[in-house]
Order: sequence, then C-alpha cells, then structure tokens
Amino acid sequence: MKNYSEYHVEIKDLFSKFLSHKDVVALVSSLRLVEDKIIDSYVGDDDDDKELWFRFFKGDESATTIDGLLYYLSDKEGHKNYNIGYNNIQIAVDPNNDNFYVYYY
Repeated sequence: MKNYSEYHVEIKDLFSKFLSHKDVVALVSSLRLVEDKIIDSYVGDDDDDKELWFRFFKGDESATTIDGLLYYLSDKEGHKNYNIGYNNIQIAVDPNNDNFYVYYY
C-alpha cells in the first residue's frame, strides 16, 4: 500500500478551500480529479475495485473514501456525521499534522 504523498499539498489545499466555502460538490469534484490522476499513474494489479482514501491523523484506523466524505458532509451542518467529516478535514490541514495519508487501494 503506497502513501501518495506527492498529492498531500494539493488535497490539503482542496480541503482548505472547502473549510472556507463549504462547497461539498466542488470538494468532491476536485478530489475525483486527483483520483483520476492517481489512477492514470497507477502501476499494479487489477485496479477495478480500488479507490482513493484518506487517513487524517495518527491512529486513524478508518479508510475514509471520497464517497465517505460526501456521505458525512451531505448532512446538515451540526449533524454528527457532518461534524466528523468537517473535523477530520480540519485535522488534515493543520500544519502540525504530519500524519495525513492518501492511499489508492
């Protein structure tokens, strides 16, 4: 499993834009474009069932996908699901967080 660290800055920038504008559609669309870049550069076995997913902090055992973020952020602001997605994004963009990971798996 490879951490695509070369995309960290780009994805964190997308997350920062989301935190400023709260545009879920723009975030998901932009993340899909990054996923397409990774798919285009992917060299490995069958990639039909693979997708981009994130670990936001040290000890994060979840595998949050783009669809997962869409699910969380589609709820109303203040809903527990929304808060989970929003808080994870805030953690990801924290300049002191060296434990943000991007995987295609």
